[in-house]
Amino acid sequence: MAKKATEPRVQIVLPMLEDENAGIDVDQYEHVKINGETTVIKRGEYVDVPVSVFEILKQKYPNL
Repeated sequence: MAKKATEPRVQIVLPMLEDENAGIDVDQYEHVKINGETTVIKRGEYVDVPVSVFEILKQKYPNL
């Protein structure tokens, strides 16, 4: 079985989401699904993600 090629990675930090209604918890994770594989990214922390995940997030967050 061939080993999966390692994709280049990019370090990013996603902005924290604000709680618009007092007392309601806001999900501080971003889920990105590519070809059936889900990547979960915690907001407010620097994380290394594959370039393909970065490209999708860049569409949603142009200031990345």
